[in-house]
Amino acid sequence: MFSNNFKYLRKSRGKSQVAIAKILDVNKNTIQNYETGKSEPDVSVLIRIAKYFNVDYNSLLETDLASGTEEDTSELLDRAEIIRRIRLIENQLTELKEKISGFKH
Repeated sequence: MFSNNFKYLRKSRGKSQVAIAKILDVNKNTIQNYETGKSEPDVSVLIRIAKYFNVDYNSLLETDLASGTEEDTSELLDRAEIIRRIRLIENQLTELKEKISGFKH
């Protein structure tokens, strides 16, 4: 299940194996092994994959993500992009708070 889901999510984002390998900080051959089912990621990599694709890591392992309709997939990707942007804004807000706190002292 994981191998199909991983490949499906990578392709739905329009990313190459090389690009995903860089994003996840793993070797390209590791990505190939994930997609062919020769190996599965350890927990730390699985968490990075789930965060990058904004999906629950249990879904990666237990749910056939490709079986949804195109509309479901589009909605999932839209939500994923919104979540990604929210996380980015939260990080920026935290940085700003730290900078402001530095000016007060």
